[in-house]
Amino acid sequence: MTEVISLKLSTSEELVARVVERNEDTIVLDRPLAIGLVQGPQGVNVQLIPFMASNQDGEITVSNNHIVAETTPTKELEEGYLQQTSPIDLGT
Repeated sequence: MTEVISLKLSTSEELVARVVERNEDTIVLDRPLAIGLVQGPQGVNVQLIPFMASNQDGEITVSNNHIVAETTPTKELEEGYLQQTSPIDLGT
């Protein structure tokens, strides 16, 4: 299975995505979603939205110079990402 990671960019945006390829200068991400925090009646909720609405092929290349931090997402965040980006119904 392809690695799913969370990234914090120098622009303060947080992303969750599958890694397609990486080298010393760039990382190619498949269907990256931005992590947004939304205040709800029960507190703060996480919302996943497309990182670039104009992206047609699903892959985005990010310069490593713009990555501040990288980590493994929580299980819930990874499951939410996979559910939104998988053509297969993963159920809940």
